[in-house]
Amino acid sequence: EAARKLGAPARIGWRAVGLLREGGRVCGVLAQGPDGKREELRAKVVVNASGPWIDPVARLAGLSIPLRLRKGTHLVYDKPLVPVGLLLAAVDRGRYVFVIPFAGGTLVGPTDLPHDGEIDTLRTDDSELEYLHASVRRYFKDFPKTWSRTTVGARPILGQSGSEKLLSREYQVFDHGTEGAEGLITLGGGKMSDFRLMAKDAVDLACQKLGKDAPCRTHCLTLAGGAA
Repeated sequence: EAARKLGAPARIGWRAVGLLREGGRVCGVLAQGPDGKREELRAKVVVNASGPWIDPVARLAGLSIPLRLRKGTHLVYDKPLVPVGLLLAAVDRGRYVFVIPFAGGTLVGPTDLPHDGEIDTLRTDDSELEYLHASVRRYFKDFPKTWSRTTVGARPILGQSGSEKLLSREYQVFDHGTEGAEGLITLGGGKMSDFRLMAKDAVDLACQKLGKDAPCRTHCLTLAGGAA
């Protein structure tokens, strides 16, 4: 919303199907809309901030960014159930589950499972929902089992070896100019709680490439573009 207010065009529901090049530089994206229409979107710098899809987008430039995707499901209640945010040991004692109030509702989750399949068709399953509900019922015996809806996503954890419990949620900004794709930047890894810092670091690199010297203002603005 803030970007639109500042004059940035938006293409909701479109996907990158190719990268445009001129003289070896990445100079834009070939995008395809929900109706199959294609359009060339040109830019001096292209930022690949597509979350769990960063590797397929990077492959359009002949690059690879391995990920270890983790499936996370939440229960969403459209009513307030707790006065403050809670961190509870899950029913299997192996991890923790958040119970978080938001405006008029409550969020419970997430699960944390390996995911090797398609991202676009990711779905919750009954075992995940029961796991989350049982985890909260350990502490609140009357916690309602009728939730309003569920959400699910794939965490784009950067590829690494080791135990799943010890996987780093750190993020990285990749400058693909060092790999023969000048003009392309990828933002990978991280968590939702880091999104403003992640955006700052990616935009700082983009500004450097554009020769723009301006202070970051993300901490001064809301997502809608108003004063924070």
